[in-house]
Amino acid sequence: LGQFEEANALCQQAMKDKSQEAYYHYVHIYLTLLLQTNRYEELMQRVQEELKDPYIPEVVKVQFQQLYEWSKQIHVGLKEEKIYQHRKDLRLAVRENNVQNQWYLINSLRQLHTKPLEDIYQWIKDPSIHPVIKTTLFQWLQDEQISRTVTVSKFGHTKRFIPIKTPSLQEIPQRNKILLHISDIEQKNPSLYDMIKRLLERYLFVTYPLLPNDEDLSFIAEAIRFLGHTYMNGQSSEVSEDKLLFYINEIETCEKLYLSILDE
Repeated sequence: LGQFEEANALCQQAMKDKSQEAYYHYVHIYLTLLLQTNRYEELMQRVQEELKDPYIPEVVKVQFQQLYEWSKQIHVGLKEEKIYQHRKDLRLAVRENNVQNQWYLINSLRQLHTKPLEDIYQWIKDPSIHPVIKTTLFQWLQDEQISRTVTVSKFGHTKRFIPIKTPSLQEIPQRNKILLHISDIEQKNPSLYDMIKRLLERYLFVTYPLLPNDEDLSFIAEAIRFLGHTYMNGQSSEVSEDKLLFYINEIETCEKLYLSILDE
């Protein structure tokens, strides 16, 4: 009758009692329902769970294994088709400079655990590619444990990296060192601390994998402290130190770049 939700509810209810004689009959109906509604991953997972039972009848076991293989073939085929289309769409999004589509497609491909496109090695050093997109592209290379040396260009700086040997964004030591500089705010003003911490996370995300030198970390800490107070109080004071002013401007620029794609 096409009433899939109702059929699903009836199966779920009927499968609660595994001791009943018709249990595997209901499971078979349920698996068929999953197949008809294109829920292939759920079907395969359920079959794997049922096959763990050493007392499953052999005839039922064969039926379930067939359903599993059918689902696997369809699922793999659909995944390959999706990957092909996403790769094609990503190249188009880059040509059209559609940054939002680039972001969506890169993350979709990462979730599918597919091999990065060869184009990435050019995109990641192309000055026309958004720095947030470059960060995500580099993380994709890390996901897939790429050991090839890649050249990354951002904000007029260029550096070579081996993705598999580069600490992840969560592991970089600069982050904790800067947070140590502003740790006094955490107890005094938790709201301000949270704002400053967000500024730092976004700044590092946009600049990654290019990272500041240790001798500049105190200036970055002071810059985000200054910006946090400015944003919270709605007013700012004069800044005379050139390096501090440089990082204030850079952090503000990175904040805008981050929010241009990831508007929170």
